[in-house]
Order: sequence, then C-alpha cells, then structure tokens
Amino acid sequence: MAIVKMSKFSLFTFDSERDNLLHELQKFEYVHFINPEEDENLVEEGLETVSIPKSIGEVNEEISQVKYSIDILSKHYERESGIKAMIKGKDNYTFEELEEKALEYDYGPVYTKLRNLANEINGYDQEASNLNTLKEELIHWRALDYPIKDLKAFTESEIFIGTVPVKLKDKLNEDLLDLKYTHMEIINEDKNNMYLLALTSKDEAESLNQILRNNGFSKVTLNGEGTPKEELNAIDERLKLLEDEKSKVIEEIKGLAQDVPNLEVYYEYLMNKKLRVTAAENFLTTEKVNVARGYIPTDKAEEFKELIKKTHKDAFYLEIEEADKDDPNVPILLKNSKFVEAFESLTSMYALPKYNEVDPTPYLA
Repeated sequence: MAIVKMSKFSLFTFDSERDNLLHELQKFEYVHFINPEEDENLVEEGLETVSIPKSIGEVNEEISQVKYSIDILSKHYERESGIKAMIKGKDNYTFEELEEKALEYDYGPVYTKLRNLANEINGYDQEASNLNTLKEELIHWRALDYPIKDLKAFTESEIFIGTVPVKLKDKLNEDLLDLKYTHMEIINEDKNNMYLLALTSKDEAESLNQILRNNGFSKVTLNGEGTPKEELNAIDERLKLLEDEKSKVIEEIKGLAQDVPNLEVYYEYLMNKKLRVTAAENFLTTEKVNVARGYIPTDKAEEFKELIKKTHKDAFYLEIEEADKDDPNVPILLKNSKFVEAFESLTSMYALPKYNEVDPTPYLA
C-alpha cells in the first residue's frame, strides 16, 4: 500500500569481476543505477565512464540473425489459439530457466539453412523478374513468324525493328512512297504504338533511317533464338519450372518453422545479454577499479550483500545507507495490496507520488 522503502548503495569492485557481477545483478532484478555522469565528485577525481565492450557488436549480429529467422519462419508457424491456447497459457521462464534453455539451443544451423534457402528463392525471383521483362518485350512481336537469330543474318539488306507512334502512321506511309527497295510490315499495333519491321537495300538504308527518325522511331532489340512465339512459350515453361522449384524451397522453410519457439527464447536471451553488456555504462572506472552507485529496496539489502559476496572472490567495498526521503532521484517502487493493484495504472496517469509522499492508490480505489 505504501511506497517501497529504498536504500542507496556505493560499490567498489575490480574491473575483472564486472561481467560476472552484471550477470548476477540482472537476475537480482531490483537494482536501479545512478547515471555515473551525474556523480560530479567522482568525475572530478578523474574517473571515467566504462565504454561499452566491443562484444556488443557480436551480440547485435546474433540478434539480427535470430530476428531474421523469426521474421521469416513466423509466417509459416501455426500458434495455438482459442480455448486451447488460453488453457495452456504462455511459457514463462525465470532468468535462470531462460538462460539454461537458450544455451541448450544452437540457432546457427537453422539460420544458415534458412539464409541459403532464402537466397535460392531470391535467385528464382530475380530470374522470373528478368523473364517477365523479356516476355513483356516479346509479346508485342508474337505475330512475327521468323526466327530472331536469322534477323541478324542479312548481308545485302538491312532490317529496322522498332516502334512508331500510331498518330504518325499516315505520315510514315506517305514518306515511304519515295523508296523503291524498302518493305515495311506492321507486326502489331496498340492504342499508342505500331510495332514494325522494315527491310531495305543497302542503298536506301540511310534514307529509311532518316524517315524513321523523323517519325519518332524507337529501335527495339529482340533477344532470343527462335520466333517470338517460340521464345514466349519457352519463357512460360521456364516460369512454371521456377515456380515449382520455389514451392519446394518454401516447403523446406515450413519444415524449419517448428524452431520458432526456440528462436524466440534465444532472442530474449540475447536481448538480456545486450542489456547486461550495455549496463557497463553505469560504472565509473579507474585503471583497475570500477565504481557503481544506485538504489535497491531496503528489504532486499541483505540479499544484495550476499550476491556481492558470492560474485567477488577478491576484495570489494560496499556501503548501503537509507535513501534520503527528499532526494528527487530516488526511484519509486509501489508495493500495494491485491485489492488496489488493478488501479496502479490510474495512479500513473496522474503521476507517481514523490518518495516522501503517501501512495494515493488506496484512496483512488
């Protein structure tokens, strides 16, 4: 019902024991560190804030890999729902249980397999995209009943393949009347363009080229060996094969979806690990000694002392004193009885009480 009584601590330890200390403090859960940069006296003495270890990069990389795996596999993982899920409830772990379960699981093989499968899918998608682009280019030329490779085989004539705006159709036909050894065929036509093939002699090639340019001609290069129709059929067959191969890979990915629960546990473990590594910023340091200050619940003081003793094989100095009730930096922890716990959010709406005030929650309830 009241605000939890807090105590302030000062801890001096050797730098070599910081990692183990942070690990145990994370399990303890009740430590609120003071921002070391606000401790002007120690800063003036030349102590510096501990830099985040380089190992944070490795942790972030692992987090990225596990999240990547979860994001992909979650799309194929069926979670229990409805009454069955309500009865079972969510899996809850203590800090030790979470760590133990996470360390039993190696996410590496799943991530590597998933990355390889994803690369296969990306390869299929890229090839399909290229084929569809080629298909869009060829579809206008389906009626051209001539192998594409042979269009480049003419030695005594020249071929022009491309488009001209429909609105210039009459003008183009009129301009071509002066050419005696030129044949033009419109292969296809839509509301905007004519898709044409023009065959001409070497002597008239330059004149034809100039006429086409004057009529908005855009050259088109056809890719392939057979006729456009044959090439389009081959593209459709290849697209179907790619889709089948992609479906097989997706089925393999679905087979890995059973690892989602383990990946989620490992992700939480890594986030805890990251929190622990970055918590090093809460320490000031000399060449060998670390200093940390903060607050703990007074009723947890003895437990806190035992934890420090357990984690320090070498010497340490710990001082714990009752927090100043008028100190504005004391963190607020409410300890209410069950009949008002549901109303704590209402209290927070109006702001938490100060450390030297009475918790208003019982009165609001």
